Amino acid sequence: MWGAVHLRDNLGASASTAAAGIAALMAGTTAGRLVGDPLRARVGPARLFRVGGLIAGVGLGASLLFTVPAAGIVGLTLLGVGTSFLLPLAVSAAGNLEGGTAPAVALVATLGCLGSFTGPALIGVLAGVVNLTVALGVPALLVAGTAAYARPTCTPRPGTASSRGPIRPTRSAT
Repeated sequence: MWGAVHLRDNLGASASTAAAGIAALMAGTTAGRLVGDPLRARVGPARLFRVGGLIAGVGLGASLLFTVPAAGIVGLTLLGVGTSFLLPLAVSAAGNLEGGTAPAVALVATLGCLGSFTGPALIGVLAGVVNLTVALGVPALLVAGTAAYARPTCTPRPGTASSRGPIRPTRSAT
């Protein structure tokens, strides 16, 4: 994980502090996933997507400007919180498109996986050409830039989970 390498090599964090940064990223992601559905119901998917992109991009980007490990950990946490909304919202939007939703959902899932596999390699190549701080700045700008393109794409089809609000467990009558 390049975030841990940044904490250790660029910010002088110990190996255990760098590992804590990854734990903070995962904690942020988990927290975001837990509150994502209620937030989507409250503010709407397009607005939540924009806010998530901004939280992730600004959080990671700002952490690159500071030279203390604590800033890096906060930035990774914000990256986790912000990005935790993006893929579920994109898949949900694809599932609500009129017509062939299965190909749209498959495309979104494929692009998400492709980014997960190629992103770290591209960061590594860029870090070798310039430096890791600049290389990590690129995804910070890209994820923040997604906020500019988020907009309602369609009205949810009746009967879909997105048209009913957050999914809540039902209590059995037994």
